[in-house]
Amino acid sequence: MRNPFVVSSITWHEVPLAIAIDQVNLIEEALNEHLDLAQYGQITGLAFIFIIKPADNTIHENHISYSRKRKEIVIQMRVGYDLVQKSALPTVMNLLCQQYVETIAKVLPLKKVPHFDCVRFGKAVYELFLEKGWVVMGELA
Repeated sequence: MRNPFVVSSITWHEVPLAIAIDQVNLIEEALNEHLDLAQYGQITGLAFIFIIKPADNTIHENHISYSRKRKEIVIQMRVGYDLVQKSALPTVMNLLCQQYVETIAKVLPLKKVPHFDCVRFGKAVYELFLEKGWVVMGELA
């Protein structure tokens, strides 16, 4: 991976570039600037790809893979297309960040990635997003 944290999106053509590119780039930059992936285990890269497509588009589905050889995690997760389309940018940023945190806290542990502390990492991500004002105060995902 080009950076320890990579954040991208697979989006429907109607999703504004301010969401498809700008918002996901802000998340990637914040993670790479403020968190050290090595502090949470032996993972060298974590890619998170938001899928923002209509529900009837089933080409891209939720998926998590882990490469033992490269020690990299790749996550693809859907975000509600209709909700993204009708929401203002701050709400969309909250949706994206909430999806990221929930996936790390609830879905990634099911993959049982060796030597990676999902709980501690998830809390650090949540605290970073909270500090940036991208998620609202409340329970961790």
